Amino acid sequence: MGTTLGFIEKQALINKPAHPVDASECVGHEWAIGGTNASLECGQRHHALYVVDISTHNCLAIDAGLSLSAEGIINVLDQLKLERGLPTCIHVDKSSGSFSNGLQNWCDEHNVKLGYINNIKPSQGARIERFHHSFEAEFLSASSFLTLEQFRELASIWRMNYNKWASFD
Repeated sequence: MGTTLGFIEKQALINKPAHPVDASECVGHEWAIGGTNASLECGQRHHALYVVDISTHNCLAIDAGLSLSAEGIINVLDQLKLERGLPTCIHVDKSSGSFSNGLQNWCDEHNVKLGYINNIKPSQGARIERFHHSFEAEFLSASSFLTLEQFRELASIWRMNYNKWASFD
């Protein structure tokens, strides 16, 4: 049940220096990308990735894999582009440096600004942190998963309920 965001063939990415903007420079439709670690019942660790719409607070996607890479993030963004169109800006935490070149290249190709969330200004990351807390408390802590496929299926159901029932001030 639900949509699993699959992996597409590996794309050749041009490695060039990233030039992200401060999140305060982004105006318009904005998304934030976050992630966390989780475990299957067998003890295998995996990474969960989520994309949240800053203006509506809705979770647009949740995916999981054994690693969190630029390619995995780009696959999710490509799927969202088909479903929803593109935002004007995507926010990531400054600690996301391991995939920033690939993500910066994707953003450049699609005319989307890449903004780092300034940890000194807590209000910039408040919406993604609020989602992160709900995701960990209501989903990860309350569930156990046998496989990544089960995680994805249950996360899809939880995401739909979260978007429907979560109240935002």
